[in-house]
Amino acid sequence: MNPRYLVIHSFPEGMVAVIRHVVNGLLLAELSGRIPLILWQDRFLYVDALENKRLNRFSRFFEAKSFCDLSGLKSHAKTFAPNGWNLENIERDDLIEYRHSENRPEFQPLTPEQILSCDSDVVVYTHYQHLVEIIPLIPKSSEYYGQSNALIARAIYQKNFSLNPELRSIIQAYREKLPAGQAIVGIHCRGSDKISEHALATPGAYIKALAKRFSGVKHLFLATDSEQAFHFFQRKFSGTIIAIDCQRSSTSLGVHFSAKNREEAGKEFLVDAYLLSYCKWHLGNHGSHMSYLVQAMLKTEGEPYEDFQHIDAPFSAKVERLLKSQVPNAARRLKACLLSCLRGR
Repeated sequence: MNPRYLVIHSFPEGMVAVIRHVVNGLLLAELSGRIPLILWQDRFLYVDALENKRLNRFSRFFEAKSFCDLSGLKSHAKTFAPNGWNLENIERDDLIEYRHSENRPEFQPLTPEQILSCDSDVVVYTHYQHLVEIIPLIPKSSEYYGQSNALIARAIYQKNFSLNPELRSIIQAYREKLPAGQAIVGIHCRGSDKISEHALATPGAYIKALAKRFSGVKHLFLATDSEQAFHFFQRKFSGTIIAIDCQRSSTSLGVHFSAKNREEAGKEFLVDAYLLSYCKWHLGNHGSHMSYLVQAMLKTEGEPYEDFQHIDAPFSAKVERLLKSQVPNAARRLKACLLSCLRGR
């Protein structure tokens, strides 16, 4: 019997979204007995503008292992699903639309159920499938059966992801600068593009949480994509705050769009996340996925939430965010309804 494959393409979102997509794809590959192949190419955001987009960038961040070797697929594969894919275009993820594929039915993504029951030699996995949609399909014979989202994601991440030597060296150099033998609180304060998606906790909310739970802790590690938050914490905790030297944003434009060097921005993000995972306690951001990634990196037993506290936005900010997002939509719907009524008269 010829080997079967699951090709996991990237898509144009931030690093955590792409990694979560890969984690879920790896789970589907394992459940369906397929060999996973990871392609971070055309739609992968952490690429410098002048670089060849056909290059697979997974190994720029993680050890490739066998994930990037397409030679076996190209030697054995004859049938593909969705059926728009073939040996000539398998590496071209620019063929598909990101959120909607109705105009290209030959590339319509398969559901998790369809992936697990598919007989094709190759399944191409291009669109994000939530882990909660896959968990009900896990058989009792699987090691993941009955486990929570967090435990499954952590097991898959730690089994398959290993940083490349360059990033391991950078992280080790930063770790050597951290206070030896001291308990450190890791703070993740999100800004930039996340402001347009969620009501976010202000830096002041972190100060309250620190005063309440960690008043005796002397060392803080800060991971933030916001220039404003970085300077706020620097002023507030002069001499006790630790942060890496990295690209940050002073606007609502995400670093993965605004960075002068996008590949470096991706590496800086992972360095931040791994250093957070080495902290004893964590104050995470409720509206950001970075906490998900940090929890997947933790080398602990049991649920990875014990030393996590998610700092949420105040209720008033949530209401304001809801009104800003819903009122314009409601106004447009009302206007369309009125125009329709007037035309009907």
